[in-house]
Amino acid sequence: MKKIISAVLLFSFFSSNVTYAQDTTDLPRIETQQGEVDPGEAISPMKSQQKAPFTGVLLSPKAVATITAKLSSIAEKIRLVQAEATEQAQEVCRNEKVTTEIRVKADKEILEAKIRDNERTIELYQKSLNEAKQSQHDPAVLIGLSAGGAAVLTALSILAVAQSIK
Repeated sequence: MKKIISAVLLFSFFSSNVTYAQDTTDLPRIETQQGEVDPGEAISPMKSQQKAPFTGVLLSPKAVATITAKLSSIAEKIRLVQAEATEQAQEVCRNEKVTTEIRVKADKEILEAKIRDNERTIELYQKSLNEAKQSQHDPAVLIGLSAGGAAVLTALSILAVAQSIK
């Protein structure tokens, strides 16, 4: 018995219950009956055991028409709100794009100015280096002068030692 109940419960948990609303085109026409006074958009709560088709709230024909009109206009309101939200999001994107473009342009100009400044500094260093190279003496001449001076000094030292020994 428990297995049967468990199987029924398990089946009921996994089966889906689908309900469908009535199509709005199938709604009855909203008119007051002959001989009845039109109460306007009246809403009348019903009590249990009172003669009515069901327990709940009794709506006049105008109230039903108003509610139906409001329900049918919800899709249009959603479309309008969606369009407004989309437009606002696009405007935010446009503003962010313009702001980003301005920042990128400013950063580009700053970096280009830094590059120009660095190029000028490199040119100055290059000129200084060229001037230093031009002002230097030829190393071969310096080596020759050093060797000649050393030979003359050695010869003088030998003569001085030779004179001092005599």
